[in-house]
Amino acid sequence: MGTPREVLKVLHYDGIVILPTETVYGLAARADRPNAVRRIYDIKGRDFDKPLALCVSSLDIAKQYGDFSRIAQNMAKKFWPGPLTLVVPAATPTFFNQLAPQMYAKNSKGEPTIAIRCPDVEWRTRIQNRGLEYPVALTSANRSGGPDPISAKQASEAIGVDVDDIWYGPDCDAALPSTIVTLAEGSPKVLREGALPLKALKQWKVTSI
Repeated sequence: MGTPREVLKVLHYDGIVILPTETVYGLAARADRPNAVRRIYDIKGRDFDKPLALCVSSLDIAKQYGDFSRIAQNMAKKFWPGPLTLVVPAATPTFFNQLAPQMYAKNSKGEPTIAIRCPDVEWRTRIQNRGLEYPVALTSANRSGGPDPISAKQASEAIGVDVDDIWYGPDCDAALPSTIVTLAEGSPKVLREGALPLKALKQWKVTSI
């Protein structure tokens, strides 16, 4: 168990760490390091056709990795930082925004998409304040199909032996994963209802798939 500073140092140097979020405890790695991202899949036993969410510290940073429509921007401005993941068309890759290939999915037209969230958590702020704006791959800290961990103890019991460090923070408030809304093909649709209730999104006429 490391201090928060030590955990973030491990993350910075391509390690795999367990971190608290406002929803459930998460498993994190640098999203621009393919080998680190691949380790997340190995630890969870996750299918490679299921992309991970990209964690960023602001909407401005998110725009480097995804194309945000007016509706997507308005949703992000209202609910970020918070338990909302937005699936948007991926931005055109450049030298400065390259991510591991596992971070991308495709829409029905075969165009690349990416899931992005900005969690309301202390470590996100610490990374931002230290000027470390590297992208973070984030998923629940459990084996695929297992219960979502709401405490560091639960996360450690599930996968702690396989990670490089653990941030022992408070229990999570929501005990639910983030709500996922896709705007990858136009009108917003809910892929998963989680900590953010659907009624909070009614002004955008979000439908379910």
